[in-house]
Amino acid sequence: MLIVGLTGGIATGKSTVSKLLQEKHHFPIIDADILARKAVEPGTRAFNRILSTFGEDLALHDEKTGKVIGFDRPALGRRVFGDEVARKKLNRIVHPAVRWLMVKAVIWEWLVMGRGLVVLDIPLLFESGLDQFCGISVVVATGEEVQLQRLLERDKHLSEQDARGRIASQWGISEKRKLADVIIENESTREELEKRVDQVVQKYFVRSRLWTWMLRIPPVGLLFALFIFIRRRLTRKRRDKVS
Repeated sequence: MLIVGLTGGIATGKSTVSKLLQEKHHFPIIDADILARKAVEPGTRAFNRILSTFGEDLALHDEKTGKVIGFDRPALGRRVFGDEVARKKLNRIVHPAVRWLMVKAVIWEWLVMGRGLVVLDIPLLFESGLDQFCGISVVVATGEEVQLQRLLERDKHLSEQDARGRIASQWGISEKRKLADVIIENESTREELEKRVDQVVQKYFVRSRLWTWMLRIPPVGLLFALFIFIRRRLTRKRRDKVS
């Protein structure tokens, strides 16, 4: 199976590209944000660990039945905000749970559905190191001022200072460009973006149909995954030495 890692920055258009790949080109999308919510649903190990680590008072209950229906996300956010130790604790609970769900989703698409290609939609693809498991990494990119303008238009409650702070809290697009195999520029209209997505699909996904078919064979797929993992690890080590 060919695993495509899709990422970008806030307000660069990653979600639009993901939607185009799913609805127009019919590729299966594994959305990390959706899995992140699923990983901490009531009754899961991650959910229970969050309450035991950060306080049982975070639990939300149904008013009629008293049943636990979730946890207070804003309150949890306030408890970890500005506290690097607490943030790392939270990440150590949530990230492994999300990765496990992602692995199961990939295996399902590969071995059960017989897919030759799957797209992992991951906002923190490079930050989390998950690009090392992707055959192709794709970044949806814009210039910083275009990114800022779109964020302000989308989230009108944000001040310019707040918007710049949110952009600065992530890896810069310039950093992601250096690690990407494919860059989809999104500086113009929705129509232009759609054309660029079509070009990427044709060049990297459709033309390699024979190769993606071969990757459905478990031994071939596993060997390819190992090769990609080693190659990206070496690339990162060389990059870290230079920087």
